[in-house]
Amino acid sequence: MACGCQGSISPSGWEMQNICTLYDAVKYVKRRLGEGALCVQMTDQQLLDCCCQALRMAYRYLSGEATHRDFLIFKIIRGVTEYHTEYTDKDGNLVEGNVFTLVRNNEGKLVEAPVAPDLWCSYTSAWDFSLMNILGGINTLHSATNMYLSTWVRDWNYHGGTSGIVGYDAAMTFLKEVDKQFGPHFSVNFHEGSHTLQITPSPIADCFGLLQIWRKEEAYNLLNNPLILDLMEGYSLQLLGRILSKFTVTLAGGGQLNGETFFSQGKDLVESTLERLRTEAEPPYFFVM
Repeated sequence: MACGCQGSISPSGWEMQNICTLYDAVKYVKRRLGEGALCVQMTDQQLLDCCCQALRMAYRYLSGEATHRDFLIFKIIRGVTEYHTEYTDKDGNLVEGNVFTLVRNNEGKLVEAPVAPDLWCSYTSAWDFSLMNILGGINTLHSATNMYLSTWVRDWNYHGGTSGIVGYDAAMTFLKEVDKQFGPHFSVNFHEGSHTLQITPSPIADCFGLLQIWRKEEAYNLLNNPLILDLMEGYSLQLLGRILSKFTVTLAGGGQLNGETFFSQGKDLVESTLERLRTEAEPPYFFVM
């Protein structure tokens, strides 16, 4: 399969061409609108706007492909409930961000580091935050895990492993219930417009936890999705219809271009494609307690 971003079709024969960039998508939409057979009265910027609108709708409705679940080791800070990367406020002052994660340095050690702004801007929503190792490890004296599992491990070692996997599973289930009943819980809300994350209540001490989020797929990985291409064409037809409706275009031979027809075709294509997007999207994710 040849990539269509490098030029014309191979002289050896017809080959399927991939759309690699938004520029390729604009050229594709032009051909779909009839460029070559007639003059398409739209600028590249107008077509680019239509392609970007199609991608925005895909990000909104095509969960599982245009957006996917991801995880981030995230630091919550005492006395803070709103988190954001570096940004400029309404007075033009640069405000330092407070979004941090854990990364490995050149020595292989975990160190605290700010989350890159472009990565933060690729998130669309967040639905859960949980502290890491809130019950303590088995070697943390007097922790719930230590007091419960140390007995289980001792029985395993001195009684020939009679507890088995069933006992281990029961122990894990018990610890989950302890965390559910007595562990700290947080409410998470992500504002996509301002890319601000709210986590309440504020913790009593700085700590790291696991943030579960929805993340946008890179746009170039979506450009060959047939539904998104149909959306691009539909929005372009609507805009072309609006443009042609402002004046009468007479073709050679006396025929006329009807802007209302183009607009109606584009509207029908957008509505049917959005319905298919919703049908193919991953079902809403929720917790069963």
